Amino acid sequence: MSKLVLAITFAGAATSAAALKPVDRLDAASVTLDRPVAPLPTFAPLPVVADAPEKALEDVPDLPLRRAALREWAAENNRVEGLGEKIDIDVDGIIAAAPAKKGDILFAMSTESVVTAHAAYNDPDLLSLRPIAQKAGPGFGVVAVAALLAAEEVRGYRRRLVSSCAPEAPGTVEPSEWGPALRPLWASDQLDAAAFIDPDVAPIVDQGCAIVLPLLEAAARRSWSGPKPERPAARTVFERTPDHWRRAELYADGAAPSWSRGDLERVARRSFGLVLAAQKPPPGYVKDAGANVLTDEGAPSAWLQRVGEGEEQTVVSEPLALVPLVGELMGPGAANSVLGAPPPQKAGNRGEGVCIWCVASRDIEAGERLVAADPW
Repeated sequence: MSKLVLAITFAGAATSAAALKPVDRLDAASVTLDRPVAPLPTFAPLPVVADAPEKALEDVPDLPLRRAALREWAAENNRVEGLGEKIDIDVDGIIAAAPAKKGDILFAMSTESVVTAHAAYNDPDLLSLRPIAQKAGPGFGVVAVAALLAAEEVRGYRRRLVSSCAPEAPGTVEPSEWGPALRPLWASDQLDAAAFIDPDVAPIVDQGCAIVLPLLEAAARRSWSGPKPERPAARTVFERTPDHWRRAELYADGAAPSWSRGDLERVARRSFGLVLAAQKPPPGYVKDAGANVLTDEGAPSAWLQRVGEGEEQTVVSEPLALVPLVGELMGPGAANSVLGAPPPQKAGNRGEGVCIWCVASRDIEAGERLVAADPW
């Protein structure tokens, strides 16, 4: 009886296996389901650093876009007195726009043209540095300037005007105040110097990066979530936007870059290296006659900047600053000019409101490139 049951069991199993075995092998791609299936969702890739278009604008100036934006920044609010009249910014540097005699003042930079910690404390993305600076003391200025330099790189040298403090709030994009002045630092040879940080100050740099990094993350989010820069309208005689070429520069840059936390850490550390290598104290006083000798006064104790307007105007001082355009004069060749601070300011002094000027050390012809020895 048991043998008969066992035989029937094996026979049934064989019949079931035969029934389950497919007669024809079907390709999986040809099998369709009777019920509808929703398609898989697709995700747009995250934005990356946009490449500048090959042909940026139809109304490009004679100068490359970066140089045109830098020249426009220098001329705005009379930051560089003498620009266009005595000097001009060319592709290779600063050239004399007109003949000059020995002792003539070629150009003068206002006290508001240098980048100090005061500029960082008034930056919308770095306002939280103010209470820290009041507790930390004067040496905190290096951290503040490094934060400003890193913030400009992270947000793509643009400023976003928003209706609230949330990074994702809607708003418009416009050129930042210090973008054209600080952009050349990231493209200069000083990046090699930024790769090395003195071991004696490395712990301080680590503390500074820890303070700056959260601010950079918020600035990066605010910039990335903002709109793309709009194409500026062509300049005409009747419509002259004061920051036309700066807006054209942003339009050529395209969308704001996206950053990972590791990228932001590298930017913060590099900014500290750049500031430590590029920040300068005020140069020595230089006469506006003779131009080849310093005065007996030595050098100013600090950079002085006017803050506010009218009766509320005050003067702040910072020991170190980043000085735009000065690097343009430090090229190869024989020096034909001298860089320095104007004589100590007095009532009615020609150097009032000027932090640094360039004086001809010999007769200079129009179109000649200006070269000065390093005053530091």
